[in-house]
Amino acid sequence: MKKPEIKQNIADKVVSYFSPASGIKRMRARKIMALSDAYTGASTTRRSMYDFTPVSQSADDAIKYSRDMLVRRGHHMYRNNPIVTGSLDSSCMSIIGPGLQMHSRIDGKFLNLSDDQREEMETSLEREWRLFSESTDCDISRTNNFGQLQNMTLLQSFVTGESFTILPYLDRPGFPYSLKVQIIEPERVYNDQNKADGPVNGKVSLYDGIEKDEFGAPIRYHIADFFPHQMTSKTQTWRKIDAFGGPYGLRNVLHHYIKKRPGQTRGVSLLAPVLEKLHTLDKYMKAYLDIALVQALFTVFITHETQPSGGDLPMYQPDSETDAASSDDDYKMGSGAIIDLPMGDKIQTATPGMPNSNLDPFIMAIYREIGIGLNIPVEILTKHFQSSFTAAKAAFNEAWRFYKNRRSWLVATFCQPIYERFLFECIARGRVDAPGFFDDPLIRAAYCGAEWVGPAQGHLNPVQEADAIEKRVKNNITTIEQETAEYNGGQFDRNIAQRKREVALVKDAGAREEPKPAFGQKPEQQPDDPDKKKPEGEDDDAS
Repeated sequence: MKKPEIKQNIADKVVSYFSPASGIKRMRARKIMALSDAYTGASTTRRSMYDFTPVSQSADDAIKYSRDMLVRRGHHMYRNNPIVTGSLDSSCMSIIGPGLQMHSRIDGKFLNLSDDQREEMETSLEREWRLFSESTDCDISRTNNFGQLQNMTLLQSFVTGESFTILPYLDRPGFPYSLKVQIIEPERVYNDQNKADGPVNGKVSLYDGIEKDEFGAPIRYHIADFFPHQMTSKTQTWRKIDAFGGPYGLRNVLHHYIKKRPGQTRGVSLLAPVLEKLHTLDKYMKAYLDIALVQALFTVFITHETQPSGGDLPMYQPDSETDAASSDDDYKMGSGAIIDLPMGDKIQTATPGMPNSNLDPFIMAIYREIGIGLNIPVEILTKHFQSSFTAAKAAFNEAWRFYKNRRSWLVATFCQPIYERFLFECIARGRVDAPGFFDDPLIRAAYCGAEWVGPAQGHLNPVQEADAIEKRVKNNITTIEQETAEYNGGQFDRNIAQRKREVALVKDAGAREEPKPAFGQKPEQQPDDPDKKKPEGEDDDAS
């Protein structure tokens, strides 16, 4: 790259004449500024960029003093903004639905199990997991099953950027498992006694309720007993819970957040990039509705140039509660209201213009920007489809990429760790026999294999999509098992077993199914039905 040529101007010559050292520093600074203009995005001299000088901060410093306000505003938007409420709830329904279902996938080859033994163990593990997960006894508060806990965790991660889960043990009569799931709101995780962040002892440091070692790994969590500033007569106390415990180093606390920068300790709300636009749009729409309401009210004001005879000014009495009440100090517009004004009073109004026909395109432009920030196409965000089939399909596919990514994240940070913790108790209690589970981490991992299946992607044209599935399977691009899980979240092996029972039931009832072409075979290639009568005059040997 050619170095920029910097020539001395009059000011440079004057400074250099009186102070050569200062002149050299001045010329060096000018060269650095010239080099910085090699990238216009780094320019500090262009008029459009001179006020764009953000501060460089570490991940934690950038979050520390903004997180509390982001959390509060996120909760407010979810409670009151229909776009936020609808988009986040719809995302949770698409990602989780009633709850991700666990399908055991044991590594039978590594464990030297036959196919029958592997299938029998997988069935046993799935049966035990259903007993645990479908009961509200898995929740420490006994109000949610595991699927509902998944939804709560995912929604909280959207609104506040993170969530915490504690895995305590608590015996309850009539339920065979002591493991419990307790969801903790992130506002309850902060420094014990509101201590300042900093070193604790040795190489341990404390940041925003989390003690970390020298490598940034969590050691201990400070969890307040109740929500900050909650109206209660109790004194706030904190529990310090070790991140890992026991001889196997199992997690006692799960921290669910997306780490986007090295050294990032706490999460950031998904709504953070769009909060300003959401709030401004809220105010704009409220002002628009207020103007429309005022213009819909028909009110007549009567003014008097002279004092009416008879003394006091007559007042119109409203006929209903919807009419406007009037007094000397209070004039309200109402539906069909007639209001007298004192002598000399005049009504003057500032009439803001109603938005023109471009209102809808303007609002949709804002929604598109909000959708980009939330990783949700505007068609899905607004649930408004007026484009072509191809555009609608592209919108569904783009949204589905986001949903699959978040589903994988939830499985890795919430579902799978809790399932593995469940297996420790299940096998320790002898409810399932798993030789070597506690002896070797590799054997343990072979038993812990699982696939989590959730709602399938929506179908815009089921016939075409079914044809595409058939072609993919025929060309060995995917398997029937994969397609079954992707299409409707089902299980191929269970479908086959159920179809076998259905066919047998139909046969026993004396009914018969119409012959279907074999896979990849055209209908005319099917053998003739022996029960079907041939047309008269047709020879049996005719081809």
